[in-house]
Parts: sequence; C-alpha cells; structure tokens
Amino acid sequence: MVVSFSAVTAHYFEAGLDISMRHSMRRVAWETPLDAQGVGTNIGFTVTRDWNQQAERLRKLFPDPPAKRRMVKYVEGVPIFGPPDRLAFAGRFENQAGEVRYVAGEFFPRKEEIAREPGRLTPVVRLILIATTSLVVFGVILLWLLRTLARPVERLGQWAAGLNEQTLSEPPPDFRYTELNALANLIRSSLDRARAGLEREHQFLRFASHELRTPITVARSNAELLRRMIEKQPDHARLTKVVERIERAGKTMGDLTETLLWLSREVPEALPVDDVDLETLTRSLMNDLQYLLAGKPVEIDVQTRRVSIQAPEVVLRIVLGNLLRNAFQHAQGGRIAIMQSAGAIRIQNDVDDGEGSAPETLGFGLGLELARRLATRYGWQCMARQDGTVHVAILTFNPPD
Repeated sequence: MVVSFSAVTAHYFEAGLDISMRHSMRRVAWETPLDAQGVGTNIGFTVTRDWNQQAERLRKLFPDPPAKRRMVKYVEGVPIFGPPDRLAFAGRFENQAGEVRYVAGEFFPRKEEIAREPGRLTPVVRLILIATTSLVVFGVILLWLLRTLARPVERLGQWAAGLNEQTLSEPPPDFRYTELNALANLIRSSLDRARAGLEREHQFLRFASHELRTPITVARSNAELLRRMIEKQPDHARLTKVVERIERAGKTMGDLTETLLWLSREVPEALPVDDVDLETLTRSLMNDLQYLLAGKPVEIDVQTRRVSIQAPEVVLRIVLGNLLRNAFQHAQGGRIAIMQSAGAIRIQNDVDDGEGSAPETLGFGLGLELARRLATRYGWQCMARQDGTVHVAILTFNPPD
C-alpha cells in the first residue's frame, strides 16, 4: 500500500510539473518578440515561426513537429536519486495574434546543481539518509522501551512463580506500572482464595475425623451389644433401646457431616434454628460419651434446669459435645462438675498431673478449635482454661455487653 501511494504521488507530481511547464511555454510564446529571421529567446527557450528553425539537436530529439497546443518532452537519466542529466521540451502554441509559434528548450539540471552546490547530496539521498537514521533511532528507542517493559513483566513472572504459603500473606512488590500491579493483586487474591478453599477442605477432613469418632464408637458398641443380646435372646424392649441408640448415632453422623460441610463453605448459608432444650441435650450427650469413662474412678455432679434456646441443634450438639468429650476423655479420676444455667454451661474436671500442661493435652486441640469457631459464628463465647489440676470450660450463649 505504501509503495502504491508513493507511485501515485510521484505520478501526480510529475503531471503537475508538466502542466506548469506547458503554461510557461505558452506564456513565452505570447510574450517573446521575434527578430527579422523569425527567432526569439526567453528564459532558456527558443521561439520560432517554423519548426526547422529550431536547433538541430532538438529536431533530432523530436523528429516530428509538436501538435497544436501540445507539449513533448525528453528526459535523459533516471531522476530518482537526483535531477535528470538532460531535459528537453518542445511545443506548438499561438500568440495573441493567432500566429503559430514553436517553443523549445534544453536544460541540464544535474550539471547546474553540481555547479551551484558542489559536493552537496541530492534531496533524495538526503531523504534516504534521514529515513535510515530515523529508523535506527526509532528501533533503538523501541528496543529500549521493550526492555524497560519486559523487566517488570519478568519480575512479575518470577514473583508469581515464587509464591508459597509464607510469601502469599505478604503484599506484592511494586512493578512500576498500574496494570502490572493490578495483575499481581489479582494473582495473589486468586491464589489466596484457592489456598483458603484448600484449607477449608483440610479443616473439614480434620474436623470430620475428630467429630465422627463418638457416633461411630456409639454405633459400633451398640451393634456389638445388639449382637450379644440377640445371642442371649433378651426381651424386645432392651433390643429396641439399643436399635434407637444406633439410629441416633447414624443421625448424628449425618448431621455432623452436613454441619462440617456447611462450615467449610466460603459463604455458608444460615442453618435452620430450633428450640433446643439444654437439659435434654446435655444429658443425651453425657449418655453418648459414657464409654470414655469406662473403668475410671470419676464422680459426675450434674446440675441442670429446663431451658430452651433458639439455635441450630446440630451446631449446639457439636460445641457442647466437644466440651463434654474433653472433660470425659482427660479426667482420669476425681470429679466432673457440669452446671447448666439459663445462659451458660460450665464444665469442670480434675486433670491428672502426669498428663503435663500442654494445651492440646488439656482439651485445647482440634475439638476446642471447632467449638470456638462455631460459637463465634453464632455470637456465643467459648472459653477454656487450666487452673492447676482443674480444667474449666464455659460456653456462654448471651455474652454481656
């Protein structure tokens, strides 16, 4: 396309020069007086009445006389990198009186230019040099810009490749350009969301393995008890109670799984809220966890009262069940005191000194972490502390303002 437009431009430029030259020759024909021989000169042109009066070298260039009101030309040399070596023009015109005049002229532009400005480069050569220099400068600037832009991009790639769990929590460095900084923040936030999702999956697996131990144990122990009772052919009332315990354990496992899946979601939906009787729930959980006290000289002191609160039963079962499980599991003897009031439940148990004082040993492990997370989600307070050989856990439903 560039070549085509250049060719069209050159064509129209040459046509314009021809038109200008023809008008100049017509004016010369009008204004140049002739001598007695019928010959006159003006601005390098020879004007004659007859074509044969023109110089012989011009008549050799143009053997046939020019047609009326027409101009012919001769160009010697290639006028690409400079003016042509030789130019000749001839034309037939009429003066103001209507008389025929032949106008012809011969010019040597290159010799004239060399004589006028020796050693000077032609305009085309100068144009080529300027264009070449401009291209080189433009290429150098473009290369510099590309290298300047490429360095932050390379830094961004190296930073993204080096992201890990430790560096992901740090703010991204400055990559000079707003777009690259925005891309870095997008990469960091995307990886952070992916890491959070993976962490939720890991937490779900840990919580599930921890929480499902009790209902699975209840189901297995009651299944074993049921098998033995069937072998001894007991009455149906006792069999029914065992089957009911197994069914409750199965339902508990289902509810626990749904709750843990709900907790592992990025934006969990609200769970259905019911009227939960704290006394009934507390005693039911204590009954399910009795296997943890088997063979232990532990005395249980329970003080409960009938109080109903608005809460998801399965969430309350997980939180309270973890606190009771910690007390039953880590009490090797002594006394467990369970005090349930309208707005709180306090669980206190004696801990053997031989267990040490590591928090995870005293009930501050995965179960308590899950209990705290669920309690915080519903605006409750879950607190556990160690006072010497006494472990105290308190679940408050209506925290003071």
